[in-house]
Amino acid sequence: MSENPYKGDQPTFYTEVLELAWIALVDELVASGQLDPDSLAERIKTMTADLQKNQDSFLAGGLLSFANIDKVLKRKYGLEAKE
Repeated sequence: MSENPYKGDQPTFYTEVLELAWIALVDELVASGQLDPDSLAERIKTMTADLQKNQDSFLAGGLLSFANIDKVLKRKYGLEAKE
C-alpha cells in the first residue's frame, strides 16, 4: 500500500473494512476463550502510549482500529477502562 489509508481524521473505505475484520477476529477469539480481553485492553493501552511517543501517522491508523476493538470488547464483555 503506497498511500496512508487515513485522510486526516476520517478513515477510508478500506480502513473501515479492516476495522470490521479486526473486530470480528478478536470477537471470535475472545468468544472461543483463545484471547483474554483484559490482556488485550492492556496491550492496546501500551501500544497507544508508544504511538504518542513516536508520532507515527501510519501506525496511528492501525492503532485506531485496535482502539475501536477495545471499545467494542468493553461494551460486549463488560470490561471497564483501567485508570
